[in-house]
Amino acid sequence: MKRLFVVVAIATFLVGCVPPKHVPVIVNMAELSAPPPVYPPEAVHLKEEGTVLLLVLVGKDGLAKDIKVSQTSGFPLLDKEAIRTVSHWTFRPKTIDGVPVYGYAGIPVSFNLNKI
Repeated sequence: MKRLFVVVAIATFLVGCVPPKHVPVIVNMAELSAPPPVYPPEAVHLKEEGTVLLLVLVGKDGLAKDIKVSQTSGFPLLDKEAIRTVSHWTFRPKTIDGVPVYGYAGIPVSFNLNKI
């Protein structure tokens, strides 16, 4: 019985000595500089409105590395202007334990004739 107690005591001590698992600190990306799009004059004339949803790959340096239309506005002029605009934005990149990493962001870009 005494041996069992010693074994249990040692096992309990060893389990308590296992270092905790590392939980990474993740900070998501954010827009730093995001000027609004310029409404294409032809789109204004044609009364085109809508929202473009872009999928943006943001690099470690905070710049857009790849931009794809995830959901079209239905108007090529607006989609093209949304891509042009976001390609000039800057982001705070996603970080894991303080180290910048590549990451994706879904960015909606809206065009509303009542707001020009």
